[in-house]
Amino acid sequence: MADRITPGRAVYARNLGVPEDEAESMVAARAGAPYAREAFLAADGPGWSGTELFDETGFLKKDPTPVVGLR
Repeated sequence: MADRITPGRAVYARNLGVPEDEAESMVAARAGAPYAREAFLAADGPGWSGTELFDETGFLKKDPTPVVGLR
């Protein structure tokens, strides 16, 4: 699982518009180090990087119908 932390941290850095080390310190300062670790693990998990999702919308490729409340 540790191999997922680095790419997950990169996702947060890209979304926040900061370098990776700064993204880690920002998330840890705001939510705590344990949450930051879990967030980075999840950001590179199969739920977000699987091939069944569209990149931009997150909708399933098999049924690209928008989810209520999402644009």
